[in-house]
Amino acid sequence: MRFAAFLALLYTAHVVSYLVPAICLTKKEVFPDVYESTIGFANLLVYGPVCAFPLLWTLGPTKLWSGSHLISALNILNALLWSDILFYLVHRLFHTRHLYKFHSMHHQWNNVEPFAAFDASIIEHCAANILPFVLSALACNLGQLEFIYFVSLVTSSSVLAHWSQSGPHALHHRDTSVNFGAGFFLLDKLCGTFQRAN
Repeated sequence: MRFAAFLALLYTAHVVSYLVPAICLTKKEVFPDVYESTIGFANLLVYGPVCAFPLLWTLGPTKLWSGSHLISALNILNALLWSDILFYLVHRLFHTRHLYKFHSMHHQWNNVEPFAAFDASIIEHCAANILPFVLSALACNLGQLEFIYFVSLVTSSSVLAHWSQSGPHALHHRDTSVNFGAGFFLLDKLCGTFQRAN
């Protein structure tokens, strides 16, 4: 697949993986949430790609896929595990005194909303929502199709985490000292910051 086509498909998968679950899961009208989440849409449509595409252009996947469904699944799982670890580390840094000013925008939502998944400062969005996932996928040598599938998974997972009022991430929005991870919460469990929601 030509690299420009890969980037176009990746962008489309990212946007669709955000909008479809967000629209389907939102119980109230879509437009008030869209209006309140303008920065989230700017991050989704502009700033995220501006941050990710130069990395992908220089270091991005050249092969279409790994050639085996089992190897592909294992590569994607490996990338998910590494992205969980990297996201925890970066997210935890954004909760320090010096960096919280860049992260506080995301915590304006005490009750999580699907459309608020990417509500963050541009600095935080690139450092916490883009880089851990792109670097994990590149380090795990995902092929182009695997990369697209991986991005679709983590994007829709972020929307789902901001939909569930009883999930670990919703608890993090109410108590910012717990549940810094995304997905597996591996380092939360190892570092004693994991708290199961009731």
